Parts: sequence; structure tokens; C-alpha cells
Amino acid sequence: MQLHQDQTHATIRIASGENNVSKTRVVGHDDAIIGMGNSFGRDSVLIYSVDKIVEKLVKRDGMTDEEAMEFFSFNIAGSYNGPGMPVFLFEYHDE
Repeated sequence: MQLHQDQTHATIRIASGENNVSKTRVVGHDDAIIGMGNSFGRDSVLIYSVDKIVEKLVKRDGMTDEEAMEFFSFNIAGSYNGPGMPVFLFEYHDE
């Protein structure tokens, strides 16, 4: 497994031997992985819970909810590293 870390953003690309496909992981948030998914014409990617990432940023890093969401939006979801980027799931709550 070969790691490629982008020093500006909070994601790393992981090259796997399987069909020479690379996936992207969010550094320090493996506990927020809730599965894998794919769609037509696209390789499988990791799926992360946005709620779990934001909650961890608040607890671990002492951010407010607003700061954590801004950090997530810019540094995680906004850190496009090519094909293999994960899906970030916003949970739907029916009121």
C-alpha cells in the first residue's frame, strides 16, 4: 500500500493493488467510515458520516459546530484528490 499525503488538506490517497485503483481516506477519521459504495461507471469508494466527522472535530479539537462544519467543508470535502474521493453522507432526519 502506497500513501500519498496532501499537506494542505486532510485527505490521503491510498493506492491498492486491486486493479491499480486508488481510494482516498480522511486522515484521523477512520471511525467515521460507515461503508463503501459505488455507482454506474465508478469504482467503489469509502463512505463517511459527516455527523461523526464534525462531532469528532468538536470533541477532539475543541471547535464549535460552526467551525467544525467550515473545516469539514473546506479541508475535507473540498480537498478533491482525483478519482476515488469518498462520499460524505449527511444523515436524513425526518421530523
